[in-house]
Amino acid sequence: MALALQTTQFEAKLKKAMQQVKLILDSEKCAQLPSDEHHSYDDKFSLVERFTHLTLASQVNSLASLGLDQGKLRQA
Repeated sequence: MALALQTTQFEAKLKKAMQQVKLILDSEKCAQLPSDEHHSYDDKFSLVERFTHLTLASQVNSLASLGLDQGKLRQA
């Protein structure tokens, strides 16, 4: 039950964010949720791969802001 509520709240926040994105983008560009768009398995895999890379880059940037450089990260 709690998971369903969290999912509903997340979807509501996502819809609000999508509305804000649509205001920012040009009228020719249309942001779509992956679940609403026809796509193949490769598209899903590519999307997950991109988000994984972005997540890793974000983590490395966070660690760098804490003073860990590449040398220290390689030692760990």
